[in-house]
Amino acid sequence: MISRLLREAFPQTVIPELDSYYETYIRNWADIYAGKPPWRSAKRSGLHSRGERIIGQMNAAKAICEEFTALTFAERAAIKLDNPVLQDYLDRTLSETSFFEQIQGFITSSYALGGGCMKFYLYDGKPCVDFITADKMYPLSWRNGRIKEIAFSSQEMSGGKYITSIEKYSPGKTENLSFISDNRLTLGRRLASEIPDIYEGEGAGLFAIFKPASANNIEPDCPLGVSIFSGAIDTLKALDIAFDSFMREFILGKKRIIVPAASIQTVIDPETGNMTRYFDADDEAFVALKTEDTDALKIADNTVELRVDDHVNAIEALYKMLCFQTGVSSGTFSMSNGLHYYTKTASEVISQNAKSARTIRLNQNNLSETIKTAVRALLTLGKLSGAIRDIDTGIQIAFSDNVITADVSA
Repeated sequence: MISRLLREAFPQTVIPELDSYYETYIRNWADIYAGKPPWRSAKRSGLHSRGERIIGQMNAAKAICEEFTALTFAERAAIKLDNPVLQDYLDRTLSETSFFEQIQGFITSSYALGGGCMKFYLYDGKPCVDFITADKMYPLSWRNGRIKEIAFSSQEMSGGKYITSIEKYSPGKTENLSFISDNRLTLGRRLASEIPDIYEGEGAGLFAIFKPASANNIEPDCPLGVSIFSGAIDTLKALDIAFDSFMREFILGKKRIIVPAASIQTVIDPETGNMTRYFDADDEAFVALKTEDTDALKIADNTVELRVDDHVNAIEALYKMLCFQTGVSSGTFSMSNGLHYYTKTASEVISQNAKSARTIRLNQNNLSETIKTAVRALLTLGKLSGAIRDIDTGIQIAFSDNVITADVSA
């Protein structure tokens, strides 16, 4: 659908056909990340039950994306500029745009959907940054895997009409178009705007892309990335099935007792006349019970033993598979890791979890390049706004060497 709208908005632009990638993969990753996977419901199996039920879910996809973000960006990355004047300006701009507050959620969603984009622009003379998820951006041209042109699409409803906003970012050029329609699948009539439709110049078309370090094994020629859990979807499904079984174990394992027939009471519903038999668990004594078999008066416990250890072991085994499939060391995702608070330095992580450290370093390298691009964009906008003059400076990105892991259940 996105490509169709873009072709209507920009008839002179060649729009790549990537809809199948968005519909088949990115939408599926987004649903899984949001806790709405295809296996969310299961058929009821009771004799008198019909339809489907929502299964219990661990939502491990969200958990591992947040864990990757914590390992990649445990603390704010230190951005150092060679020019102290520019450093002061950058620190103020990052604070005013809430850059560090927003980037953590941006990184998490990028891990889930295979990437994301930051776009930069001036508003009321001040630099602004918007964080766009992968399902709202559409690459138009790329070279060597680097996106050169990109479009953003958003849609809202007002007064029963669909208002579609489309932006196209090219090197040195930004195009902003708005349309109104009765149908969300078509653009409809062009809307006039106070903002110029086309803006060209040094501060136009500024954006930065972040993608997980995982190679795109689905469509290698596509500039979009893949979710960090794209190769572990069957394991995520198995985890939810195991967790649902674990939950139902407690429901089905409720206390059950076998009582003598003489202990059963009856009551008649005055409205329906139906007779209901029940055992009053609040009774502390029974009298006038006569039988020659004393065993018939005994109440027997028929409760089944809960298979807690079996379920925990099954979930742990699936976690180990998940670690292998997402490129981290065994034990990175584990139920047993949450028993104590602990702190590890980067050197300890490297020595004990070499695979995790390597994967995280690859992602930090990608994120470092994204942040450098963002810094250059903000400095460019600062120059255009007149806040700074010379923007030539060296940029160093340093990630914290501490990885802190904690669990409130400790």
